[in-house]
Amino acid sequence: MTIREKLDVIRNELGGRPEFDPEMWKMLDLTTLKLRNVHGDKLVQRYRDIVTTLLWLRRPSMDNEPISQSHFSTVWWLRMLAQTEAELERRKITDIDVSEGASQERLIPDCEPEMETDFKTWARVSTMDRLLETLTAGEIWFSPAEGFDDPKLNAAQRDDELRRQRSTPGQTLKIVGSKGRSMIPIGDVTYTRQADAYWLSSWSTGPDLRLIDEFQVDACLVVWNPSEFDERINAAVERDLPGWFYASFPIQYVDEYDMVNTERMSVSMTKEFRFARQRELRLGLLASSGAVKPAGGFLVKAGSIEDIASVYDRRGDKVAGSGPDCIRRS
Repeated sequence: MTIREKLDVIRNELGGRPEFDPEMWKMLDLTTLKLRNVHGDKLVQRYRDIVTTLLWLRRPSMDNEPISQSHFSTVWWLRMLAQTEAELERRKITDIDVSEGASQERLIPDCEPEMETDFKTWARVSTMDRLLETLTAGEIWFSPAEGFDDPKLNAAQRDDELRRQRSTPGQTLKIVGSKGRSMIPIGDVTYTRQADAYWLSSWSTGPDLRLIDEFQVDACLVVWNPSEFDERINAAVERDLPGWFYASFPIQYVDEYDMVNTERMSVSMTKEFRFARQRELRLGLLASSGAVKPAGGFLVKAGSIEDIASVYDRRGDKVAGSGPDCIRRS
């Protein structure tokens, strides 16, 4: 089956839903032409990123989510795809080659919630030795956010975690000068927001064995009781890091060209949608004004989590811990 045929299957399966309305999406797109000023190469790459991410992520739990849940919803991705395809059609850009990612492997029911926003498990991929240390001692390394924009990191890891951009079509804006004269910007207007320093540990809102290869590691840790794990980390931070604040939250993947205002969301809580296949669950540390800030990272020790977590190899077979023997569905 070709990629186009796979996309048609998804559209047909969701076609009966009231929220699925490609004609309305294209009509709304015509009112702003929000992608009109995007460079051709960037527009093509945008299409590739949407298609590959949608095919990677799509599962029943995403189909069940309403479009208001943004990237957690299959329909949200289909709307973004439809509007991108409309701009490509206007430019007569066709036959875009798209490389398909690794096929999705069904996991046991405990790893596949009914709704995508029901985070039944947390997961993390890393090297086997590090995950075994996390399992037996609760060791969690929090890295400074500024360090992720490092050329030495692989493509799955590298990102500017302190800045986020949002672009508004120039034709939808009017700039008024000091003398009251107005003008329409040439091209899009891009806004950049800057975050204060913070420290993070990246997890996922559920296991996905494909991420082992994506991050070039060899193991996956699954936490079966996220609320208990969260409480243990918070207690360790309160005990060992006075003046520091801990929080856990799912990353919101956003479209730079979405007309919906995302400024109410912290920079630390968002990423570009091209990273959405990671389904990141972020553990964050923020210092109070009087706290001593280290040059590097923090090692937080929450104690053994062998009673609520397991480590699995790349095949999904358990190596250690208290969970199921295998997370792959037989």
